Amino acid sequence: MTLRVLDAAEREVADAFDYYESQSEGLGRRMTGEIREPLAGILDFPEAHPIFDPVHRKRNLKKFPYGIIFRIEGEEVVFVACSHLRSDPAKWRELLKTR
Repeated sequence: MTLRVLDAAEREVADAFDYYESQSEGLGRRMTGEIREPLAGILDFPEAHPIFDPVHRKRNLKKFPYGIIFRIEGEEVVFVACSHLRSDPAKWRELLKTR
């Protein structure tokens, strides 16, 4: 499997990085570093993760309140969004219709 990251997901990760880095130097790097491990797991076993909606799946981070929302397109995993776990899932389901 290969990985494609949508621009919107990249911006969401960058926004989270900026927020955590503003809270404590190095915390943003820890947050973005924590995304790498789940992405590797997603690439290895994409269908092992819970279904979020009919098209997307979701993998939560362990130490930060974010989830990686992705879809499978053939041999490609598309990283669609990096959602805060306290945000309304209905908002994300609606937003994902445009991505």
